[in-house]
Amino acid sequence: MATIALLLHARRYGNQWHSRIPVIWLEGLDTAAWEAKIFQVCVLLIFVAMPFAGIVRCMAEAESGDICEQNTQNFYKGSETTLLWAPTAKEGKQMRLRKTGAGEAPCTSGVELFPRSLTPLAFYCLPLAATGMATWAVFFIFSSRKPKPSTASNETT
Repeated sequence: MATIALLLHARRYGNQWHSRIPVIWLEGLDTAAWEAKIFQVCVLLIFVAMPFAGIVRCMAEAESGDICEQNTQNFYKGSETTLLWAPTAKEGKQMRLRKTGAGEAPCTSGVELFPRSLTPLAFYCLPLAATGMATWAVFFIFSSRKPKPSTASNETT
């Protein structure tokens, strides 16, 4: 949702890249000053780059995790499975995602997986859509624009 707001702001405001990033915390910031440009780059790093890196890291961690069927002996190592096509429950119980190397410890903890068709949608498609929105927003921030013509009247009396 935040990337949608960033995208809309980047498309609607400013002729220079630094003025197309929303001013956060500092009302009245002169974005043309060098220290303000550094601040705006920090805003991009904190609110766009760091969340992206965190999502990628979480996806890698989850993808390598073990999967088990709750309260059964059905275990799948992370190296044997993928969340794109997660195993289905053999006994109709919840499928759980656990840390890598959980082994065959009783399957009573972990994160519940969605049914097979919803796991890829939530795990891959949602972050992919957010990445696309963020990419478009960054593109619009750094794309060059022609200044809008002045609407002031040039008439002399």
